[in-house]
Amino acid sequence: MKAVLLAIGDELLDGRTTDSNSVWIAGELLRLGIPVARKIICSDEIADLKAALGEACSYGQIVVSTGGLGPTEDDRTREVLAGFAGVELVHDEEAWSEIAAFYRGRSRQVPEANRRQALMPVGAERLSNPLGTAPGIALQLESGHRLFAIPGVPSEAKRMFTDQVAPRIRDLGTAMVQRTLAFAGVSESELGGRIAEFAMDGQDVRVGITANWGLIRVTARASGEGCEARMAPVLEEIRQRCAEWYLGEGRGELADFLVERLLARGEHIAFAESCTAGLACATLAQVPGVSAILESSFVTYADAAKQELLAVPQELLESEGAVSEACVRAMCEGLAARSGAELCLAISGIAGPGGGSEEKPVGLVYIGALYRGEFRCLKRRHGAIPRQQIRRRAVADSFVLGLQLSAS
Repeated sequence: MKAVLLAIGDELLDGRTTDSNSVWIAGELLRLGIPVARKIICSDEIADLKAALGEACSYGQIVVSTGGLGPTEDDRTREVLAGFAGVELVHDEEAWSEIAAFYRGRSRQVPEANRRQALMPVGAERLSNPLGTAPGIALQLESGHRLFAIPGVPSEAKRMFTDQVAPRIRDLGTAMVQRTLAFAGVSESELGGRIAEFAMDGQDVRVGITANWGLIRVTARASGEGCEARMAPVLEEIRQRCAEWYLGEGRGELADFLVERLLARGEHIAFAESCTAGLACATLAQVPGVSAILESSFVTYADAAKQELLAVPQELLESEGAVSEACVRAMCEGLAARSGAELCLAISGIAGPGGGSEEKPVGLVYIGALYRGEFRCLKRRHGAIPRQQIRRRAVADSFVLGLQLSAS
């Protein structure tokens, strides 16, 4: 049993809106043991919708569509579903009562235009919507395909899928397990080369590799009887082959793994940031439990601040410059003396778009890490990419460097 997700709306194709619904629904379907075979995005045009529904049914037995259930003329999902099933659209009095009650509960008059939201294909089930005015639709075709149309508003889509769709398909899934291993300090290509045989098409345990901001995730999936037992040796072999880069298991981010490690050891971390201006510390601070390990953070953007707060020598700044290995080493040492943290991270660079030179161009970043007296430095040349990307990459690199150094 496979599913297809159909995201409907012109706004999804012209850049106005990002389709976040499909990502969330795919994860929920996987937990039900129903893998997603395709994701389709189509416009509000009737011809496109009809073609998309036909394509969806060719790839999966369950189709979940989002969008096109509003009260305006360009909301056409209802009529296309009815036509696809070969039935009429009829007024559903209970649906209209729910819509009217929604408006009355907010002391508002019911617009006549909302009547179109009370139209249902003959034979369809109405899916109640406690958060909005658009009822959902559940429709089973003679072919056995099960179609579910839910609103495009993310909060309404999540609530309706959880309360109305999931219970109707829970028994259609198969035993399935998916687990993710996390790695850092390695390129996607190098890690992929070590485990290439596991990622080949047609394997009993399906393995995929994704990379995002310095974190490499290897996700394995298996289904059917004994899926957990079949997956275990594959994961163990991957761990052994890539042991020097292994962080742990789960869907966590770099910050999560760094906090988890420091918590387990009862150690602390401190930051000294220049071009990232506190972004590294702020990113780490999003992780629950961070208060037990986060000691302090210094934003030393100006050279004077580096001297005053971290005791970076003026002569060093004059001879080597703020964007240098010598500077981030001095920042780490000053930070360690003031904070007492076991792990100290320092970042200094040129985020642009101005401020670069031939010797030190935009995108040059130095990252220093000091862990229990051992220092390491990472030099990056990102090039003239957007400022925010340079800063985010510097944060990710600092976490990777901290994880690598503290692993030794």
